[in-house]
Amino acid sequence: MELDGTGPFSRLNYGMVQQDGRPGLQIEAMEKPYSPPTVRPLIVIDGSDYNDVFFSIGARITFMDFGGYRRELRNDVIVGSHYGISSEYYRPFTPASRWFVAPRVGFNSTQFSLYNGSNLLALYRNRLSLGGLDVGHAFGRKSELRLGYEGGHQRLSPQIGNDARLPTVSGTTGDVRLEYSLDSLDDPTVPRSGESVKFFTKYFHTNPGAPEGFPLSELQMQNFFRLSDPSSVFLNAYGGTSYGYKTGVPSFLLGGGTRFVAFGTNELLASQYFLFQTGYIRKLKKLPPLLGSTIDFLGSFEVGKTYKLPNGPNPPYLPGDVVGALIVNTLFGPVEVGGAVGNYGHAKFYFQIGRVF
Repeated sequence: MELDGTGPFSRLNYGMVQQDGRPGLQIEAMEKPYSPPTVRPLIVIDGSDYNDVFFSIGARITFMDFGGYRRELRNDVIVGSHYGISSEYYRPFTPASRWFVAPRVGFNSTQFSLYNGSNLLALYRNRLSLGGLDVGHAFGRKSELRLGYEGGHQRLSPQIGNDARLPTVSGTTGDVRLEYSLDSLDDPTVPRSGESVKFFTKYFHTNPGAPEGFPLSELQMQNFFRLSDPSSVFLNAYGGTSYGYKTGVPSFLLGGGTRFVAFGTNELLASQYFLFQTGYIRKLKKLPPLLGSTIDFLGSFEVGKTYKLPNGPNPPYLPGDVVGALIVNTLFGPVEVGGAVGNYGHAKFYFQIGRVF
């Protein structure tokens, strides 16, 4: 059951056999006829503000056993409002080792807007060329620890308008990072049980706009609990800090999307933050297999704290909101349509395709 349908296998059959007069179990693995490579398409439509919708399409293309057993060449391609290409080569030390090395290289150009409530302040583009090398250890199938270095060139510039909190910068960036990830969620789009942990801590020895080197850390924890077949609850926590250092470009851009939903996209720029989310998911209807899987209701409450940037305005003291949405799990990804009402006069309707949590 752990191998069926994963990796290069399409299905596994088993049966009882006799060998040398003794009974045994014979397992036959059927490889996927359409791979390698495996191709997972991506469609992202971000309607956090329905007057300013971003659209991108792409795919992850994975070559398995590339150059040897258990080695993988992972390639991401995306075009649209966000465009870029990146590759990582995952190579275990030996065919059975849990230690691995993972060199990577990529270029990404991300377009994002800054809002104050429903008012567009500026539209920026962030261009980042980056290469790196990680050495890591896999703890089974669900978690891994990495230590590595990454460096390259970043250019952040406005396309429409300008915001003093987000300066125009260009220059080299480089950091040493330690990263841990754990993923035991039962579904990658709308989980109903399991947990996810993502933690990183970095030390930047150089970064555009930063007067000196600085550390940066962030922790994301998601916990989902199934109450019954149709119902689940979740409790998530997020937090990050730059330890009071000036980072040049703001470390954390919050608001819209999946965190502080009722606030404008990237309205909350912070050098440090924490956020708690709790909510309820209920399956309303099953879809025909040709259309997708389910239609779900999502209700959530979130509250947190953001800390001001150096020389920046004071942010809201305790931003929070209540969110209600319908999620249609289609073959092209989850389609979410909902509304959010927050404090400090924030409220909006939103929709998005491609990401919920």
